Amino acid sequence: MAPGFALVKHRAFPAPLAAALLAILLSSCLTIPEPSPRSMVAASPSVENARTRSMERGAVQPGDWPRDKWWETFGDGALNALVERAIADSPDMKIAVARARLAEQVARGAGAVTAPSLSAGGNVAAQRMSENSWIPADFLKNPYTSAELSANLSYDLDLWGAARLAAQGKVSAHKAAQANIHSARLALALGITRSYLRLQNIRRLADIAGAAVVARQNSREMIRQKAKQGLETQLNVERARYSVTVATGALFALRGEEARERYMLAAMSGGGPDDGLAIDPPSGPVILPAATAPEKLALDLAHRRPDIIAARWRVEAAASAIGATRAAFYPNINLRGLVGLQSLEIAKLLSGGSLIYNATSAIHLPIFDGGGLRAQLGAAEAEYDMAVELYNRAIIHAAREAAEALARIDNLDRRIRVARRALATAEKIYKLTGLRFDQGVDDYLEVLQAQDEVYGQARDLARLEGDAAQARVALFAALGGGFRDDGFKMEKVEEQ
Repeated sequence: MAPGFALVKHRAFPAPLAAALLAILLSSCLTIPEPSPRSMVAASPSVENARTRSMERGAVQPGDWPRDKWWETFGDGALNALVERAIADSPDMKIAVARARLAEQVARGAGAVTAPSLSAGGNVAAQRMSENSWIPADFLKNPYTSAELSANLSYDLDLWGAARLAAQGKVSAHKAAQANIHSARLALALGITRSYLRLQNIRRLADIAGAAVVARQNSREMIRQKAKQGLETQLNVERARYSVTVATGALFALRGEEARERYMLAAMSGGGPDDGLAIDPPSGPVILPAATAPEKLALDLAHRRPDIIAARWRVEAAASAIGATRAAFYPNINLRGLVGLQSLEIAKLLSGGSLIYNATSAIHLPIFDGGGLRAQLGAAEAEYDMAVELYNRAIIHAAREAAEALARIDNLDRRIRVARRALATAEKIYKLTGLRFDQGVDDYLEVLQAQDEVYGQARDLARLEGDAAQARVALFAALGGGFRDDGFKMEKVEEQ
């Protein structure tokens, strides 16, 4: 043994002391809060009574859910073309698709965290050392070229599933974004169909108003001729002139509404104002497609509405966030390894003596963070409660919209039948009044009043039939517009 050196004998670390130290470390971890009461996902409200009542008088029939291209049921090729063009070219659709792509890539990135990471690298450096430095000049060649090649491996064991749950939450957010694409498509089709039907109804009302103007002008000329012959009073001449003025004003108002609706419809379908002027819907009565209500309406509605599916996936994402945040209270272990070659002389880089490697493990043990993790967990639980209540609100609104659409269709169907009878009666009265006027029995004022009743009833019928078409659009929307999602498992949230 060299002089001046003494052999020091190291004692083994006492096992009881090691166990006690480990227990102290574990007990120093943050205390995990007990799960707080959470909002509960509600069941779909019943709409069966509303469905039954709407079918009692035959306005609504039992049938299937709306088909994907439900707007085609109105039998208008121009409408079909507008909707298809809008879906293909609308910025709203492209924005929704881009958001879904973004969510997909975020989900892919989050999923990559749960997999091992392997990388490789290398470097070559040429250097000349000072001959008067702290390294002796004969220690290595001067100048010299060093080189290194290495492969690095890292792996987060994710013992408590924090990374897995975070990735699962991003996947749920991606699925919500995919459902939002269908919501955007439905909203676009609804907006265009509603605007197109309004334009069609305005044109129908304008035709009625135009016919009223022509009839009033003819009556005015007839009264003027009779007045010249001394067979009519000047009062009736002024009445006839006034009636023409009023009817013309009503026609101009409708023409203004028509222009505004055209420009709005053109913008929604991705065109300019000139495109709106080229839109030419028929001005006659709108085709009213059959109104149908499927069986098990309340039970299946949650799978037929893209907004409800998106809301449910957001609940999934919020539930995963709670699990990931709770897992952060536990210790976590990361493994890292390196293997490679390293040499101060590049010529010896590939020799066996240049081999290098190391393996390390790191443990992260949260002990004190000033309440940061507790705050994050509380925020995650609040986000979950909000997501659940937004979902509950969505299913309540969906049931209400379906019931309202069914009731409105039933009500309008009865009102249309009454309006048709009223119009037929008004036409008979007008015809009889005209005969009595020709015979000199009735005054011209009676004729004008009877004529007003005819055109008034015609306007009422046109508006009611336009409202009935809009009510059917509302029913298509309430039933999801042809969307279907059978892959969602309603029990998944409760498993978190």
